[in-house]
Amino acid sequence: ISVLTVLNYCSSAAQIITYMSPCKGVHSCAQVCSCKIILPSNKTTDDVRQLINQHLPDDIRILDVVRTTRNFCARTSRGRVRYQYMLPSYLLFPRESLKDTFEQVGCTDAQNRPPRDPLTDHETSCLQQNRKFMEYRALPEQLQSLRDALQSFQGTNTFHNYTRGLSHKDASASRYIVSFTVGEPVLSPISTSVNDTKMQVEWVPTQVVGQSFLLNQIRKMISMAVDVARGFATMDSLKESLSNCKMKTGTAPAEGLFLDMSYYDGYNNRGVSEPLDWVRNGQDETPAMQRWKKFKEEQVMNKITQEGFSHEQFLKYLFIQEFIFDKERSIEDGHNEDDHTAVISANAETATLNNGDSNKGDDDESRSQNANKTEQSETQPSA
Repeated sequence: ISVLTVLNYCSSAAQIITYMSPCKGVHSCAQVCSCKIILPSNKTTDDVRQLINQHLPDDIRILDVVRTTRNFCARTSRGRVRYQYMLPSYLLFPRESLKDTFEQVGCTDAQNRPPRDPLTDHETSCLQQNRKFMEYRALPEQLQSLRDALQSFQGTNTFHNYTRGLSHKDASASRYIVSFTVGEPVLSPISTSVNDTKMQVEWVPTQVVGQSFLLNQIRKMISMAVDVARGFATMDSLKESLSNCKMKTGTAPAEGLFLDMSYYDGYNNRGVSEPLDWVRNGQDETPAMQRWKKFKEEQVMNKITQEGFSHEQFLKYLFIQEFIFDKERSIEDGHNEDDHTAVISANAETATLNNGDSNKGDDDESRSQNANKTEQSETQPSA
């Protein structure tokens, strides 16, 4: 038990410090926490890892325990972070066929539906059993359009339209994106209630690396890029959203997002004895890396791609994006600025989209000096 005793310095309550706050729906396979523990002389850091894991559920694991310098803080020492977003290919389903697909299960009246939960359980169940829809494969030109859109976010831009409560004049709205890439599609089976048959749903993995992110920023960037790829918005709209104008954007479901990797390059470059790096001494397959890969595959990826709840959220999101909008309204007309409403500018038109519960944050804690201007993100765990 003494191995887990947290030291109490300066007669103040000791804390376990992480650089993100919990958020419903968002997962993590590379969360980093810092704390102080008493380590008996006959115990190793790996003993600590194993002991803690004995008291945790399978979807919460300590992957490694590393000694750090006395002043190390997981929140302030991190230099970069990588997120992955898993996108089901049916979000790119041809718009000309999408209306017919929803009408086949009775989704015809968009006016009298709850804005945050527009589809019934029966309707989502019927959509999940539609093979033509669920087994849709993204076309090469759609994937290329998605790549082009996501790459447009790279570099330093003003992301006031991709969060809440900021204007283009706020310094904290400026963020640097190192890279935003699209991987090769992967297939994942999902069971249906019809004769317990299985369908192969295609998922498109995307990865974004940045220094820090604002509340909802990643999910909003994904939403805009998907709308461009499926022809609902244009590249001009995307570029305009990064300008000084005010434009509301959609928010993709939290269920597809997870923290993939954390980087502490600045800390490691100080010549510490035990660098915080999953790759050590040139070895790609360290024990910690092997545990990370296993956890990512068995817990995070499986939960996202194989559980029906994720599909329910994506289907509701697609219905909202496609059907709950008003092409005649624009921001300048003074329409409702409520956070649950999203507007995407398509050339001269602006589409108003009800976007569900935007209180589900996704991204990491934004470290701005001006606390009144900074939007803290609500990303993390669950894994």
